[in-house]
Amino acid sequence: NLGIEVVDDKLRIVSSSQKISAEYILNKNDDFEVTETGKVVVDGQGFIGNISNLHSGVLLNIFTEVIKEGENDQKRLVISYMTKDEEECVNNHNLIDETYFPVVDFNWATKHSLKYPADQFIENISKTSCAASDENFRPDYNAVLINFAKDGVVFFASDGRQMAYIKDSNNVFADEKIALIQSQVINKISKKR
Repeated sequence: NLGIEVVDDKLRIVSSSQKISAEYILNKNDDFEVTETGKVVVDGQGFIGNISNLHSGVLLNIFTEVIKEGENDQKRLVISYMTKDEEECVNNHNLIDETYFPVVDFNWATKHSLKYPADQFIENISKTSCAASDENFRPDYNAVLINFAKDGVVFFASDGRQMAYIKDSNNVFADEKIALIQSQVINKISKKR
């Protein structure tokens, strides 16, 4: 499930599984106006599938509406916008009971935790992944190495024929951490970009 909550001029989107939790917060700005607060739960897979089909560079109008169906009322989340060609697009999502709002806890202790801007992570992963092999018979080349260090973050990949190396000196870390991410995972991240 995906939880969407609007509180105090902030839009918060959260998801959680047994292995990982994620939270994205959008603060009020010139392109984001809050007219009503509240929270909803939607099916994550269906929502993500529809979001990936949205046009870029458009302003979204997101709201809930109640549909009368006999004695039962059905609530849904509506995302509408005008395309650059002045055509109206509307996406509807059925809502799940609010008791299933994902619980996200980032306070659990781990030596592997770190904070890095998601947009930079996705951009650098996408640029580096072109040099990672996605061939199963070459497992030594099927990953992107990420080194979080005192002098910056390095993204590196090579399939044995080509190489990609990106260094982000704007983000530094007191304790060095190294991660290897498989190319199958990276390809999914790049496609979600």
